[in-house]
Amino acid sequence: MTKGTDAITAERERQIAEEGYDAAHDRAHEHQLMAAAMCYLTAAAHPHPSDLQRPPVSWPWADRFWKPEAGRRRNLEKAGALIAATLDSWAAADAEFARPRVGVPDHTNGGS
Repeated sequence: MTKGTDAITAERERQIAEEGYDAAHDRAHEHQLMAAAMCYLTAAAHPHPSDLQRPPVSWPWADRFWKPEAGRRRNLEKAGALIAATLDSWAAADAEFARPRVGVPDHTNGGS
């Protein structure tokens, strides 16, 4: 059995490689990623996750994208990967915001 962080990383890599959900996609769906993570956390907490055939009301996408697993651990891995995608998206946005712009004055250090 793998460590939790390894399992989350593997799921995130699967989402990118197999589903095509890369950083550009994630930046356009930050709020939906968080909502989806919460839904998979709910599935993980459910005593019988495979009974959850319909997505929760807060599921942000079409029903066909709702894919809970029978194993609670797997639903936690999906939730963790969606949280990681959100955090990565925020980090990319922060880096983009912090990057100096050509021809734009830098007022952060008293520059003009």
